[in-house]
Amino acid sequence: MKRIVVRYKTKPEQASENARLIEQVFRELRAKAPDGVRYLALRLADGTFVHFVEADDGPSLIPQLEAFQSFQKGIKERCIELPQSSEATVVGLLVNGALVPAAGAGTEVEVVLDRTPFYAEGGGQLADTGIIKTANKGKRGAADQSDDEAGGVIIVKISKILVG
Repeated sequence: MKRIVVRYKTKPEQASENARLIEQVFRELRAKAPDGVRYLALRLADGTFVHFVEADDGPSLIPQLEAFQSFQKGIKERCIELPQSSEATVVGLLVNGALVPAAGAGTEVEVVLDRTPFYAEGGGQLADTGIIKTANKGKRGAADQSDDEAGGVIIVKISKILVG
């Protein structure tokens, strides 16, 4: 399983168009429902976008999607900060301090990552908040990302599962 995090910042006047193009990618993913693919995209208040892709090993299916190809066209012109990508590892999912393989709607969870696309609390700065969405055949869900705590190299996301 390969996990990639991509982060970039759009020009203010391009943020809505970028979000529209991402929505098209989600529509095509839902329609085709490829096995072994999860895709998450977040839009932060400052125009930053964060994408998280989890896919089975092998060639990625997402670049083959027509909607993703449309999204890729003009990305450089839409951005102030160009996309930067890196691999990420989900270290664990905790419910009430216990490691679990999955969680259902209404459950408060802590998602432990080895790196994060979010900014953690620090120096009086508030952490990023938002909604984490996934799209995968038979495994759709969303989590409300309410807090972010950095503890050394381990990142803990405190979230509540909204759907899943």
